[in-house]
Amino acid sequence: RDLEWSTEGVRGSRRFLNKVWKLCMLKETETAELSAGEKSELEYMTAVTIRSVEEDLIGFQFNTAISAIQEFVNFIQRLRGENGVFRGFGEAMKTVITLLYPFAPFMTSELAGKMRVDLGEFPVYSKKAIDRREKEIIVQVNGKLRSKILTQTEMKEKEVLERALTDTKVKKFTEGKDRKSVV
Repeated sequence: RDLEWSTEGVRGSRRFLNKVWKLCMLKETETAELSAGEKSELEYMTAVTIRSVEEDLIGFQFNTAISAIQEFVNFIQRLRGENGVFRGFGEAMKTVITLLYPFAPFMTSELAGKMRVDLGEFPVYSKKAIDRREKEIIVQVNGKLRSKILTQTEMKEKEVLERALTDTKVKKFTEGKDRKSVV
């Protein structure tokens, strides 16, 4: 099958790399404090991005690895837009440089020299930062709210379903009955 060559992808890649370069070259001092929620979100996004890129590299899924890095950079840029250059901004950008190194080695080597980043080790993600995140799941039986349960964001659907079915409020409506559907 013939593929048509398009320069649009090259332009998009260049825009992304320029964005990373400009963020790394900011000379402002880190003065802004993030709220507790924003700090937690930054820790979570950092951990999820590192884990995602690591898994994608192992699975040779380079496009999704780059996509995860782009999402992380956009998140950092949004935080910077809302708060200015915040405490932890430099560390976040150092993580970006390290994650981007396998894909853009020349540029990231240059940035690593300027920002004093060791590219020898891949960053390690904090499992605690990922596990700490919880979300509330609404449990309905026959279209009516029966319970709300807190779950970890990284839980599998099967585990969430098991937890919902063992909830005492839900049990009295589901015991001895067949499930027709689970949404």
